Amino acid sequence: MRRDRTEITAAVLRLALEGASTIRIMEEVRLSYELFTRYRDRLLKSGMIRKLNHRKRGYAFKTTNKGKKYIELVDQLAKLEG
Repeated sequence: MRRDRTEITAAVLRLALEGASTIRIMEEVRLSYELFTRYRDRLLKSGMIRKLNHRKRGYAFKTTNKGKKYIELVDQLAKLEG
């Protein structure tokens, strides 16, 4: 089953609520590096995630308040649909 952009975006944002590394997001949401970078760039630009220094191993990403609002709206839509 093919996932749409809204579903993938919400999955990335949910995973990053407590902070998540690139690898963790890619593995758990099942994204290629190329696809991950597209979502990461779009979410950073829109202000729905922010980049954190992740120990000595690169970066982690954390969902912002704007991203949390997106998740809430997606959840509300899901309730209306089903």
